[in-house]
Amino acid sequence: MTPRRTPDQWDIGMLCGIMHDHWTEVFRRHYTERKFGGDFPKAAFTVVKSIRNAWAHQAVLRLRDAYRVLDLMTWILDTVHVPCAELHTLRLDVLKNLTQEVVQTQMEIC
Repeated sequence: MTPRRTPDQWDIGMLCGIMHDHWTEVFRRHYTERKFGGDFPKAAFTVVKSIRNAWAHQAVLRLRDAYRVLDLMTWILDTVHVPCAELHTLRLDVLKNLTQEVVQTQMEIC
């Protein structure tokens, strides 16, 4: 891949593609030194990339999808020791809203 733009101009889609395509080379040291679960972090990142692509193409995402992607993103970043306090806060906010949605749905059923 030969991008026409410089790295500071890359969008999230391009960054996701680069990370996914070069995952093993970039995180090999973590695989051998920390042994954090084989290919699972890459599989989790594949889910993040898929949900991001759906959102980018105007798919309707449910609150559940938002929580799933935020949870995976925080897990991935925590695994490779990248601070993500704002992401943790956002994930908890979405979890609170998701919990309220589930409670409301259960109340409507009863």
